[in-house]
Amino acid sequence: MRSSPNAYAQEARPGNSVRFPPDWTGDALTAAPAEIEVWPGEHASLLAINGSVPAPTIRVRRGHRFAARVENRLAEDLVLHWHGIPSPAQMDGNLR
Repeated sequence: MRSSPNAYAQEARPGNSVRFPPDWTGDALTAAPAEIEVWPGEHASLLAINGSVPAPTIRVRRGHRFAARVENRLAEDLVLHWHGIPSPAQMDGNLR
């Protein structure tokens, strides 16, 4: 007996709303484990920045300098990649 193609599909449920990250407030960017609600009523252990997944949005005016203190509270090395910020290679997570 063959299963229907949708036999393993999840039942339709009310969706999870789009998750917009908070704006960065200027304090340290702290990488640490966090319990995050990934679906209504369902939590998961994730690695987060300032308790947020996705990480906070950092807004920088064109031509202005950006500096932040990054704290790693993970049990492993941390590599950050900056999207939309031209940065030196040694500051962009691809060199040690």
